[in-house]
Amino acid sequence: MPAVMMLKCDKCEYKKVTSQSSCYLTLSDGEELVLEHPAEEIQAFRATGKHLNELFKEGRIKCKYGLVCITCGEWDLYSISKEQSTSGYIGLLVARARDKDLENISCKYCGKNTLRSVMGSQVGCLFAFIKLIFLKKDYFPCPKCGKGKIKFDITGIS
Repeated sequence: MPAVMMLKCDKCEYKKVTSQSSCYLTLSDGEELVLEHPAEEIQAFRATGKHLNELFKEGRIKCKYGLVCITCGEWDLYSISKEQSTSGYIGLLVARARDKDLENISCKYCGKNTLRSVMGSQVGCLFAFIKLIFLKKDYFPCPKCGKGKIKFDITGIS
């Protein structure tokens, strides 16, 4: 399931609580409905009369990924052009935005092309959790003070 992340500077008060990703259903009128975890299946069925796997195969289930801008320090959810996951909607939900996925995406707040995944440089969900908990942490320079390093830590699972 998507991780809840704490991004925190080791030198100043900069701190953000973020989400790894969020799942959305595109309704027939084009509106997006947030599918809140853990009731994605129930919400999707109530809205469409179809099961989540069927909606996923139709391309109506999308995820937005948590990205932080290392220039201004703001965080938001962004749609990213990714290949449709072969492991279903759960694979899509726990996937991580890779650097190559972010090449043409600019920050909603400052316009800079300096977005990074809140999951850091991990390659896959299980390895991401192991690495964040036990191994070397990922860091980037603090966008607020410029002196500290932003640490990524998992604080929960949504």
